[in-house]
Amino acid sequence: MPTASLNRLAAGEDALVPVLWLYEASAVLAREQNRGTLAAPKADQLIAELQALRIDARGAVHARLDLGVFDGPARVAVLLPQLGRLLRPRGRNATFLGSPFEPARDRRRVAGEPRQPRNPGYPRRRPEFFTDTSPRGFSFRAHGDIRQYTAMPEARRTEIAEASDLRTLARSGSLMLNPNAGAPPPAEVLALAARHLLDRGRVELAHDVAGAASAENPDCANAYSVMHVVCDELGKWVKGLRHARRAAELQPKSAQLRYNLALSALRLDDYGIGFERMEARIDKPDWTGLAIAPSRAAERHRLLRPGVPMNGKRILVVCEQGLGDCIMFARYLSMLAARGAHVALVCSPLLRSLFERIDGIETILSPPSNQPFAKINLSRAEFDLWAPLLSLPYYFGTEFGTVPDEIPYLTVDPARVAAWRARYEAAGRSGFAKIGLVFHANPASASAGQRSIPLADLAPMLARADIDWVNLQGGAAGRELAAAHPEIIDATKEEVPLDEFAAAIAATDILVSVDTMAAHCAGALGHPLLLLVPYSPHWAWGIGRARTPWYRTARIYRQPARCKWVAPIRAVAEMLPASAEQGSEIHDEASAPLTL
Repeated sequence: MPTASLNRLAAGEDALVPVLWLYEASAVLAREQNRGTLAAPKADQLIAELQALRIDARGAVHARLDLGVFDGPARVAVLLPQLGRLLRPRGRNATFLGSPFEPARDRRRVAGEPRQPRNPGYPRRRPEFFTDTSPRGFSFRAHGDIRQYTAMPEARRTEIAEASDLRTLARSGSLMLNPNAGAPPPAEVLALAARHLLDRGRVELAHDVAGAASAENPDCANAYSVMHVVCDELGKWVKGLRHARRAAELQPKSAQLRYNLALSALRLDDYGIGFERMEARIDKPDWTGLAIAPSRAAERHRLLRPGVPMNGKRILVVCEQGLGDCIMFARYLSMLAARGAHVALVCSPLLRSLFERIDGIETILSPPSNQPFAKINLSRAEFDLWAPLLSLPYYFGTEFGTVPDEIPYLTVDPARVAAWRARYEAAGRSGFAKIGLVFHANPASASAGQRSIPLADLAPMLARADIDWVNLQGGAAGRELAAAHPEIIDATKEEVPLDEFAAAIAATDILVSVDTMAAHCAGALGHPLLLLVPYSPHWAWGIGRARTPWYRTARIYRQPARCKWVAPIRAVAEMLPASAEQGSEIHDEASAPLTL
């Protein structure tokens, strides 16, 4: 079983749900195949692989439980109603494994626990109680309400009582295990199993299982939704767009499905449809805009719409998503001011010093430093109209050929750039090109694994002894690079504000970066950028192109297949200049008009 899957199994209470669904999906496939109703290709292979995954996962879960990983009361409350049947062997002659929280060699019963038969078989009675042998010491009833428990501290009881999603989570994992819970249709089981297979990295198998789901029920929106994601991973983007469109048609009220369709259209350069459909993100419960949800609903009537005049109006723009997205769309702020609007911006404290240099912004509002994730209450703010930052392309009617390309729209203090350059020259070698390097995305991001490059894969670039590399990678990955290559100029020894980090980028001759905030910062500064992107890239980088309309100074190097960085890294290594003079030439070339 992959290490990543084991880590997820140890991560929390929802980690067992994929195992349960894989366990049940194989049963659904086998049942439908026996009935002759399964219209899926490679049915036998799918069943065999799912069963193998289920067996591996079951052993891993049992091992983790024996080690006491799932020792939190809230986690136990969710898991126990499901584990009894999952971890018991099949067959009348099978030997009971015992509770996952009770050593198999210890057959003593807890007071009040019903006696278990020597050979209970399957699928007969399950044990009525499981007992945790951890130092906390508590027991849960295996059936019924998860809040029926004994010997638990008051704080823990309150914690579980307030976790309203535990019952839903427990139900989602045991629908097929409990005949009284109301089993979902086979297509839904297969669609969810395909999604979990995708999370495990089994893309090809997920494709086949999702295909089985859509064949089972051609009107299953979840099947088309997961097939859309699978096609994106496999590089079948046009086919993925068709699946995304079909899913949105089947569930037109789903904000998530409309948003998925928007991203698929944007990746294929259909910006007109993409930005219009991307407005659905505002209706998502997990929308990341810096405004509290009740005020967004209350002030929906003052949302900026295309065609609404703004001359003399007070426009409040709310930042959203990641730092890179905010930098990318900050180009539209001066366009609002050019139409006569009085622009106020709500942004993260990290961006404040950098955005203060953008023309046209009259007021910047950001949370206090001790509450960096606080959000604004729109109902208490003074404005005429408000807009999420990523809605501005929709307001301005941006198409692929009309992306605003006035670069640079971010600036940094020239004195700080000179200071960083002097630091590089002092630490490096005179006359050698100073090349900045960022190779790892924010580990908190869900797509960090796809966008990041293992340090060992950078060997062809770092082997260039005629280059002075500048380590601009923050966090643990940056420290790993500094330890492995002490000859590299380390610009990340201390944390610096974002405007200072931008100056450090500007002081290099070229930045080599993966798809992360540093790349957007270099592009917005008009700095030469060699961008390494995964096989299934962010929509802004398009498909198959070496250039992007969003940053004229960027050159894109793409993976030829999933997780394959060798070819783009070698291409970048060959492209890099050997001297500061050659770096200056590349800088001049990057400033030339963009030809896509």
